[in-house]
Amino acid sequence: MKKLALSLIALGIALILAGVLVPVIAPSSTSTPLTTTWPLEITDDHGRTVNIAETPERIVSLAPSITEILFALDLGDKVVGVTDYCDYPEELVEKIETGETQRIGAPFPSFNLEIIVDLMPDIAFAIGATVPDYVDDLVGLGIPTIILQPEIIDDIFHDIELVGIIVGKQGDAAALVADLEDDIDEIVAKVANAPVQSVFYGVDVSDPAMLWTVGNGTFIDDLITLAGGDNIAGNLEGWPTYNLEDLVNSNPDVIVLGGANWGVSAEEVASRPIWQDLDAVKNGNIYAIDDTTLVRPGPRIANGLELLAGLIHPEFFGY
Repeated sequence: MKKLALSLIALGIALILAGVLVPVIAPSSTSTPLTTTWPLEITDDHGRTVNIAETPERIVSLAPSITEILFALDLGDKVVGVTDYCDYPEELVEKIETGETQRIGAPFPSFNLEIIVDLMPDIAFAIGATVPDYVDDLVGLGIPTIILQPEIIDDIFHDIELVGIIVGKQGDAAALVADLEDDIDEIVAKVANAPVQSVFYGVDVSDPAMLWTVGNGTFIDDLITLAGGDNIAGNLEGWPTYNLEDLVNSNPDVIVLGGANWGVSAEEVASRPIWQDLDAVKNGNIYAIDDTTLVRPGPRIANGLELLAGLIHPEFFGY
């Protein structure tokens, strides 16, 4: 669980209860100005006021989702530092190999503040799960630091646009959000008339006695609903544990295991006592996936939705 918890540092969280009606994603705000003037005063997702003197030219990212946003806005040449868990896009990997971008460690045990200082960043972007200690350290070093904390899918769009304002890429950010909204609408339309399938999403099931799942107030719960599913843990909040008895009583139609990138296999889980009797297992609807597009609240969130929708309703996606 520890390894998977580290991968979820880049996680933003959100809500939406499953239902027969397909929820509509509200369009992003059209009031966002398309030009930025400096000095700039920004209120981040934690309600902190951050003053930015001029256009940032050297940026440190403290989460994979933020790194992906920056590269999607064509700012790869300004990203000088990233975490040990940042591995996308390929352009980033190449920049790390050539030394153009440096790794700054991970939040556990700690980021390498010495490397960060040596990089002389104009700004740092953090995800809420990495605060407050690291942000306090960075601010103490005179580095303006923005905290992003997306809690619903619309918050992901808001944060993309917020980053766009801060780095002077408002037009690109607005276009990216519009594309994501279109992609999501297209996926939702495919499953709009499909029967809702009950879904168990296992964030980490490596410990058979403690199943870590997603509840209401997480954007994966959001995605399950948009994908035509009904999260069986939707009556719980946040990132709860789920006991085996409740799993048996709920008897989901589909089981999705998000830990394939940490060695979890559908075959091993399906062979466990009690799990063998679940409808999802008997019908072959248990899947272990690389969940990076699902757990990173960034520009690949529509890819994550398509992956999830394809598992819940494969008949609409040619699977």
